[in-house]
Amino acid sequence: MKNIMSKIKTFLVNEDGAETVEWAIVAAILAVLAVLTYDGALNAALNAAIGKITGAINATPSV
Repeated sequence: MKNIMSKIKTFLVNEDGAETVEWAIVAAILAVLAVLTYDGALNAALNAAIGKITGAINATPSV
């Protein structure tokens, strides 16, 4: 058990371990945003914004 705890402590203190934790946090934030976007108010807002951009592009006269 001490060996496992020692490895975990070394992992967390090590710079690579800290970077891994940071990336895990970034991945968790992206996962939460994906869930919110999939079926939430953010989804409606993004669809409206994309619709406006598409409308503006389609309204631009061709040369």
